[in-house]
Amino acid sequence: MDPTKQAVQKDEGVIRYVKQVPELIEVDYDEAEDIEFSEHFKITKVIPLSDEVLLGRVDKLRFTDKHILVLDNRISKGVFCFDWEGNLIWKFDHEGGGPDEFLDLNDFDLVDDRVILFDAGGLKSIELDVNTGNIIDKKNFYTNGIQIFATAGHYIFTPICVTYGEGMDYKLLVFNDQNELVSKLLPYEKVNIGNCYDVKPFLTKAEDGSSYFFETINDTVYHVVGDQVIPKYQIHYGDGFLENVAEYKNMSYKDIINLEEYRTSMISPVSNFLDIGKFICIQASKYDEDIQRKFLFTYFYNKESKEVSVVKLIKNDPFFIVHPNPTLSPLLFDHAYENQLIKVVFPQNYKAVRDLIARDSLNNAIYKERYFPLYDMIQNTEEESNPVLVFYEKL
Repeated sequence: MDPTKQAVQKDEGVIRYVKQVPELIEVDYDEAEDIEFSEHFKITKVIPLSDEVLLGRVDKLRFTDKHILVLDNRISKGVFCFDWEGNLIWKFDHEGGGPDEFLDLNDFDLVDDRVILFDAGGLKSIELDVNTGNIIDKKNFYTNGIQIFATAGHYIFTPICVTYGEGMDYKLLVFNDQNELVSKLLPYEKVNIGNCYDVKPFLTKAEDGSSYFFETINDTVYHVVGDQVIPKYQIHYGDGFLENVAEYKNMSYKDIINLEEYRTSMISPVSNFLDIGKFICIQASKYDEDIQRKFLFTYFYNKESKEVSVVKLIKNDPFFIVHPNPTLSPLLFDHAYENQLIKVVFPQNYKAVRDLIARDSLNNAIYKERYFPLYDMIQNTEEESNPVLVFYEKL
C-alpha cells in the first residue's frame, strides 16, 4: 500500500461493540453420528448456472428475490449475476488499471439494489446497479482490507493482521463513504500475522441485513446487526480442546498448530457458521483416529432447545459425490439463504455419479424415481459446465 494514502481517522464510534457474555455452545464429538439424508433434509431447489460464462470458483454468494450474485475472485475474476433459473443477466469482469476496472477484486456485498465490489488492489469500491450491472458510484477506501460488509450506512473491512498506519491494528475497521475511518473494533492481540486470532468471513447475510463472523482459535462468534457488534456465541469442544485459550495468546499460530493436542485431538477453528432460522449450522474439522487425518464435522445447534447434534456422515445424499464411499458424504454446506443451506456442486464430480448409475441398476432406479431432475441433469451435463446450487431444508 502507498504510505501516502492513509484514511482520515475520526473514530466516532458509529459502529459500537456491545459487551456481553456470549451464549455457550457445548460440542461433544463423542456423540457424533451418521444420519440418513431423507430423515433430516429435503432438497427444495436445484439451480444449474448458465454456461454463457464459465466460473472457476464460487467464492461468495448474495441473493435478492430476483438475482443470484456469484463472486469468482481467483479464476474468472468477476461478479456474475444470474436469475433464479440460472440464466446469466450480467457480468462485471473488468480487470485492469482503469477507473472503471479493478486490480484485485477481493470481495463484494449487496445493500438494497447496490452491488458493492471491493477492489483491494485499487483501494476503492465500485458500486453497480443490481438489475443492470451498470456502474453507479465509486469510492476510495484506504485500507488493506480483505473483506467488505456494508451495514447502517457504513462499510466494515476485515484487514489482514499486519496493518498499515498507526492506530489501525484492529480486526474491524469501519469507514464512511468519505474514506474516513469512523470506528475501530477488536484490537489484535499482537501486530504479527502469526500471533493473533484472525477473523473469518461474513459469508451469509440475513434478510434484516445482519451477519456473523468469528475469530479463529478461540471460536468466538460475533453478530453484526445494525450499528452493533455483539459477541453472540462461544463454541466449546470439551476434552481435547485448548481448554484455556488465554494461555496461547503469546504463542504464534505456527507454534499452536504444532502442539500435540492441535495435531491430534484438537478441533480446528470453525470453517463455516450459517444461521438458518431455528438452527445454526457450524462446520469444523477434528482429527479422526480411523482415517488418521482431520475430518470435517457438521453440528446443528437448536436455538430453542439449546441442543447440539454432531454429524459426521450423511447417508444417501443425492449429492454424495464428494466422498470415495458412494453411500456416504460429509455435509459440505457453503452458504445459506432464507433459512436454507446451500451446497455448491461442480459438474466435474458428476462422473462418479454417472459411473455408479451405469454399474448399479438399483441406484439407477432410485435416482430415476426420487430425483429425476437431478438424474437427467447429471446424465446430460458436460463436465466443463458451471456449478449447480443445491438448496437444502433442515427438517
